[in-house]
Amino acid sequence: MRCLAFMHKTSTPPSTAPRHREPLDISFDDLLQAAAEMDEYLPDGNWIGRMNDLQKRLAQNVGGQLDLSTRSLRLDGIYNLIGIGSSGKSTLLWVLTYHLTTKLQLRVGVITTTLVDSINMAESFIHMQVKAAPVFGHDRAGHRLKFGQAHKTDFLPEDIFRMDAPLRPALQWMSAPCAIAGITGFIPLGQEPCTSLKHGEKFYACPLLLSCPLHQARQDMADASVWIATPASFLYTQAPEQVTRDDMRTLEFMYRECDVMLFDEPDLLQTRLDAEFAPTNDLRGASDEAILSVIDSDLSEAFLRNYARTTLNPSNKDQKKLVEEARHFADLALDLLRLHTDVATLLKERPLSLMSLFRLLASQLWTDEHGEENKDNAEQLYTELWDFATKQTGKLAEIVNDVTYKKAGTLVAPLSLWLSDPERKAPIDLASHPSRQMLLLKLEFSLCLASMDRRFRSLIQERVHAGLGQGGRLLDQIPPPEYQDLVPSSPFGTQLGYQFAVRKGGPLLQFLQSRGIGRWILLHFHELFRATDDIKGPHTVFASATGFAPGSPQFHIHVPVSAVLSPPEQEQEAIEESTFKFFPVPDSTGKPIRVSGTYGEDGQDPYRNLELLTRYLALPGPDGKSILERDFDQNQGRLPALIVNSYAQVDHVQTILQTIPFWHGKTIAMKSDAESDPGMAWQVDATDSTIRRGEIERLREKGKKLPIFPLLAFQRGYNVLDDQGKALLGSAYFLVRPFPHPDDASLPVIGANAYTIKEMVPFSMVPASYGERATEMIGELRRKAYHEWMRRMPSSQKEHGLQGMKDDLYKEYLWDQFIIVWQTCLRFFRGGRSANIYFVDGAFHPMNKTRSTLRGWIYILDEYLAPTSSKDPFDRQLVEALYGPAHRALKKLEKELS
Repeated sequence: MRCLAFMHKTSTPPSTAPRHREPLDISFDDLLQAAAEMDEYLPDGNWIGRMNDLQKRLAQNVGGQLDLSTRSLRLDGIYNLIGIGSSGKSTLLWVLTYHLTTKLQLRVGVITTTLVDSINMAESFIHMQVKAAPVFGHDRAGHRLKFGQAHKTDFLPEDIFRMDAPLRPALQWMSAPCAIAGITGFIPLGQEPCTSLKHGEKFYACPLLLSCPLHQARQDMADASVWIATPASFLYTQAPEQVTRDDMRTLEFMYRECDVMLFDEPDLLQTRLDAEFAPTNDLRGASDEAILSVIDSDLSEAFLRNYARTTLNPSNKDQKKLVEEARHFADLALDLLRLHTDVATLLKERPLSLMSLFRLLASQLWTDEHGEENKDNAEQLYTELWDFATKQTGKLAEIVNDVTYKKAGTLVAPLSLWLSDPERKAPIDLASHPSRQMLLLKLEFSLCLASMDRRFRSLIQERVHAGLGQGGRLLDQIPPPEYQDLVPSSPFGTQLGYQFAVRKGGPLLQFLQSRGIGRWILLHFHELFRATDDIKGPHTVFASATGFAPGSPQFHIHVPVSAVLSPPEQEQEAIEESTFKFFPVPDSTGKPIRVSGTYGEDGQDPYRNLELLTRYLALPGPDGKSILERDFDQNQGRLPALIVNSYAQVDHVQTILQTIPFWHGKTIAMKSDAESDPGMAWQVDATDSTIRRGEIERLREKGKKLPIFPLLAFQRGYNVLDDQGKALLGSAYFLVRPFPHPDDASLPVIGANAYTIKEMVPFSMVPASYGERATEMIGELRRKAYHEWMRRMPSSQKEHGLQGMKDDLYKEYLWDQFIIVWQTCLRFFRGGRSANIYFVDGAFHPMNKTRSTLRGWIYILDEYLAPTSSKDPFDRQLVEALYGPAHRALKKLEKELS
């Protein structure tokens, strides 16, 4: 019973009494006093010095003007703080949290961007005698892995077991054993029987659950003044039994129990919420996460481990039968999509639900060579097809379920006979139809998809009833049902349908849904449950570097800005001294080599072009040194970094560099945390040529090596600093212009959501111009939102890439990609250091093209910052505060563009 010695008494759960949440007025003097106390606990933080400087740079919105003379903050609803990187937003959040909890005795909830940040922050507040606890989900192995990667050198045995070792609550949160492991022996991490102890044929919760050391973080939540969650634990994790007996998730629990909520990087959370409410699930094909493959694999393993026990459960046999049949029809559908381009176009142009697919097909079958449609007969055929989809009976079911049906395309003949059967109400003779073969193949595909859909839904229902979740890690991440009543319904329908995508590994069948406007949760968190439970929510503070981006559907937050925090003078000067440069590499004809946008072009291979760019930078020149070598020499210990768009491109670039003698063993490639082995969390990597994403802040420990990063994995949440706490990276080489993946269905949804929210600003109501009655207004909003979704689909473009975008959508693209690149650049300016930013891909400013990304960025910023701008003066102030340095750097670069 050794493990029981580590058990802790569970604290009294927080009160569930309604909170008044009156407005809070907090003076700068109060915050300076809090900072002085924080310095007593953490003197290296220099909190008083930082707050003294910060208060001089905080300009608050007073009547639509930025005022630097204010001496207090007022929290009442949403306080939206924006400020460029390194301006001190985090400092203000920390000092504010300390003051609220120690002086006002309030409870504060914090949403950080990463798990490591949440643990580090909780530990720091505990060192300052403020009770704090991180909020974890159920993936204990994954949590330990991420934290271990970031703190490998901090948890060496010679440090942990010293008598004078500092208090590290994280050790209890991350590595405490299961309470019954002393009885049962070793229990693998993540497989503890917390709610699955078996007695007879029944399962029970462990009687030690509420006091088990494994759940120390949950126990600490009970009397903590600060709860710190990640976006995932905030959205999905159940509030633990240690703090409430009610069945609710962290989001609702924080709403009810916290007095103030702080959101770091809310613009990033907003994008995530929209994507979470519009999940794209891989069903079958070239994906490790394909749901049908995952469930099939899990069931097969269960049968192999214990065949007798598995077969005793009728549900397992039912699931096995359903998944095999669903997989069979999915494979036939994929074969038809892969082999026949015209069939693939059904789902390539836009996602289609079964209802939409059958209506489209019925219309095509009953449209003659002159384009005339027999609407009555088309409706009759649609009814027959829909009856098959919902009932799976009749002649069509006999044809599709024939045991000899093994090969795609073999139903053409029997389906032709069925269509022409005189016993049907409206038989069709396709004998002379010019598109007979293709129409029948489309019909075969539609029936296969319907057969798969019926079995897939039955399979999911069976798994839910069996208590096994919904199957597949991606499908489990659909937003919980209770959230769907809190947000406006999707204005363009709940089920977006099926989509066909082509990945590097082959074809992929996906299922798209839209469960509502996810960003509503963030924008209305301060009043989220007021309409249903009459509970006023906590005061909410947003803090972001790019939350004001007026043309960006992804990142612009439709909430008035409360304050702007400008950077310290040294930081401002460093950014102004930085260099932005278009750095094209010529091909044999003198044209800039392009990587982005070349897929499918004659004679163009994006990976080959990426290799040419890499070699140009890395091979020695006439003086015996390469461009990158000279960069190392000139930056005095700071590192250049190569930035691409994906982990696959990272691997490709590193492989090329390893073939160049000078760079062999001198590169370091970022790897996804998902590729890591949880069992290796506390061990040092076997290779010095890679670094996990979660370890990236320890890059300085890897020595003088050339790092290679994927853009989206590096732009937020991490600061790569040297031993002085300043930017380690000195030069950024963007080898690939960012561009959204054409199969990413979440971006059109995000764009349509942004449009809908904008239409409902400022009163969260549908505009009166939409109609006189509620039904008219909602109908008009749905029509407009559906139109916005459809026009953002890649299939609506007459030409692929930038040249095919409509003008307003092109501007949205420019804002979105500018924010992503600018966030990355901010990593290079930390600590008041200037940097060199090189745009190497010729696609940033292509020759003989009407649209240039670099010129486009200048244009969208000119709209606000040019002397002739007609934009709202307050908006111009905000754009200047966040993006003025970038605008001036780009204007200098503009002179070099031909």
